[in-house]
Amino acid sequence: MASDYDIYEEYPELRDLKPRRSGGRKKKRRVKNGFKLLLLIVVIAAALALISAAVSAFSPAATVMYNRDGSVKAVPEKDVDDYIARGWYSDAADIAPVTMYAEDGGIITAVRGDVKSLEEKGYSLDKSAAFTTLYSEDGDTLYVPNSVKSTYTAKGWYDKLSDITKTLYKSDGSKITVMNAEVESKLAEGWSDRLLDVAKKMVSAEGEEKFIFNDEVEKYQKDGWEIIKRVIDPEQPMVALTFDDGPGKFTDRLLDCLEQNNSVATFFTLGYLDEAYPDVIKREAELGCEVSNHTWEHTNLTAVSAETAASVVKKTSDKVEEITGKPTPTYRPCYGSYNSDVLAAIDLPAIMWSIDTLDWKTRNADSTYNKIMSDVYDGAIILMHDIHEPTVEAAVRVIPDLIKEGYQLVTVQELLEYKRGGMENGKVYFDAFE
Repeated sequence: MASDYDIYEEYPELRDLKPRRSGGRKKKRRVKNGFKLLLLIVVIAAALALISAAVSAFSPAATVMYNRDGSVKAVPEKDVDDYIARGWYSDAADIAPVTMYAEDGGIITAVRGDVKSLEEKGYSLDKSAAFTTLYSEDGDTLYVPNSVKSTYTAKGWYDKLSDITKTLYKSDGSKITVMNAEVESKLAEGWSDRLLDVAKKMVSAEGEEKFIFNDEVEKYQKDGWEIIKRVIDPEQPMVALTFDDGPGKFTDRLLDCLEQNNSVATFFTLGYLDEAYPDVIKREAELGCEVSNHTWEHTNLTAVSAETAASVVKKTSDKVEEITGKPTPTYRPCYGSYNSDVLAAIDLPAIMWSIDTLDWKTRNADSTYNKIMSDVYDGAIILMHDIHEPTVEAAVRVIPDLIKEGYQLVTVQELLEYKRGGMENGKVYFDAFE
């Protein structure tokens, strides 16, 4: 039958020309199914978004809370205060561990969130606020709670390493730092505990200043350098002797002693006496002393107007400048009396004192001498009055004895320059540190 006839069996060479199905229907079907799947995904995503929004709208807000044991929990807002009361925290940083210290030596490990409450109980994050390193003269160290620090210092321990060490020098420029217990033996070996014993301060023709060790001084002199007569060693103790209410008939004797000992002082002078003793004021300046201001005639600056206060200080400064060529660099309020109006009106540093000899009251040389020698310390500003003869008698004993004790006698300006980097107008200074 014709239906059984296959032309490709009779003529195999025509097989390669046999028409093939294109598969177009299958491709169309796959594309149609892809669109359906994409549409389903979009519908599901939208439905999930709506469900999430609905849940959020009807669910209470939650806060993530942290426990010191590391637990983390989402807590409804209404329960947050309850959880905080039970020791939970709303900030993960609050459970970070910290170490805190107490003055009695107690040490605890806490979490950062407890720091404030523990500080109120006397604990501190600062270890140095609770403990101190102490040193002995033979080089031992001890770490003790601050609460018992005074017990150890009373037994000869020190809280500053500088208190038990000393820098020693040789004329060839060598320098070592040793414990106090070693100083005596090192001095016997030729070392010196004073830089000025083995070096000179020199100045070049261009004005450069520096310490030159003795072995090289001659070489520097050949190059035009000169030795400065009075020098200050910033590593050694220094004090400022100050004298108020002069000049007077005893001041020259005081200046003789200062000159003989290559030392200086600061004089807070009264303008009307400057006018009466111009040669004394001039000599003070020529010796390198500081001539400063104590008003014209001992005015209580807080009892007058700001304008008057400024005027009596300026009048005195002008007189000093007329005599010495320099205005007064500082002033001392009479009776130590000042206020904010005074400080604002007078454009100079105000100088008070840290050791009051009460020489004006006792009028006793021994009392004044003993007060200074018992209370003196590095950086002190000492108050005296050169118009009293017993004061000058005490001063001529004090000056060489302070030098023997290792103190350098400097002006107030020098003291504050070397110890704290200078002064500011309108500020008040009691010593080199306050």
